[in-house]
Amino acid sequence: MTRLARTRLCQTLLGAAVVVALSPPAQALDRFEIQVYDGSADPPGTPGIELHANTVPVGLRTSVPPELPPNHQTHLTLEPSLGLTPWWEIGGYLQSTIRADGGLDFAGVKLRSKFVRPSLAFDRFRLGVNLEVSAIPAAYERAQRRRRRGADPGLESPRREDDPRLPVKR
Repeated sequence: MTRLARTRLCQTLLGAAVVVALSPPAQALDRFEIQVYDGSADPPGTPGIELHANTVPVGLRTSVPPELPPNHQTHLTLEPSLGLTPWWEIGGYLQSTIRADGGLDFAGVKLRSKFVRPSLAFDRFRLGVNLEVSAIPAAYERAQRRRRRGADPGLESPRREDDPRLPVKR
């Protein structure tokens, strides 16, 4: 490892440590959060579809009515998407839940619009923002938050295997 590479690694680790040390504790839970967005979008005219599944094997056993406690729930989310431009993708989430008693519920819908900055040959990071609107049944999100808007910024360092512009180290 060169001296410059060691210096950059130390700077990155120090920066990450400062961010973690200064960050307040997380105070929220989105039961259907399924991924961290990267800075890429589907190519123009290209549809995509993903199925996300997560489960809560041991979780909260009580909640404020009408919300259901997440203990033993399994969440299945269908995510269709469509690239409109190299920097814009639209999509949505169709959420469902298998409850602890085995019943299946519709758990809401979210529509999203993701914007990314086009990558450049010298980029070390990809940037993007995901804007969402949602309608969630009260059983899965308290009434005061059932219809909401949100923005999720994204910052990602591309892996060499994922970016054809970067030389692959062997």
